[in-house]
Amino acid sequence: MLLTLLQFFATKFLFLALHLESGCFPRPLTAREEAAAFMPPPAADVLRRELSAHRLTDEALCQRAILSRLRTMTVEDWQTYDPGGEGLCRRMHRAAATACTVEGLLTAAKTKRYPLSRLRRMVLSAYLHLPPVPRRSVHAAAAQAAPASEPEQPQGNVFARIAARPSSRSPPMLPP
Repeated sequence: MLLTLLQFFATKFLFLALHLESGCFPRPLTAREEAAAFMPPPAADVLRRELSAHRLTDEALCQRAILSRLRTMTVEDWQTYDPGGEGLCRRMHRAAATACTVEGLLTAAKTKRYPLSRLRRMVLSAYLHLPPVPRRSVHAAAAQAAPASEPEQPQGNVFARIAARPSSRSPPMLPP
């Protein structure tokens, strides 16, 4: 038993030593090769065809376009995308002027009060020239959420209300 274990490990060690010496370990996949490995074959074919035709853009080029648009915006432009009016527009304007990447911009502007999801939405809305978010007061939002025509349901014990309701079902019939 011990001899077979030693033989097993000796062969594995020899195999490893030969591969290290020859340098024929598989190289790591590039990001594009890894993406193609996890895609269905038809989608991988489309990816390869588009890559060979140089029709896919580089992420760095997209980030450069986003940053160039955001850097041309003034504080007043940013205000249209800040529905709370809490000063986030000035924070985003300063971050856009100094950031080298979109991630750097988001990191510079992120705080506990402004989570990344809110900042991403604001950046994409500004980049895509989406219409600004309408400003609503808290009272107007509450009035719109609960229309006055419907009466409020009484609060209380749910089980007591169910037990007090008359039953519309008749008792089950027993077979004869």
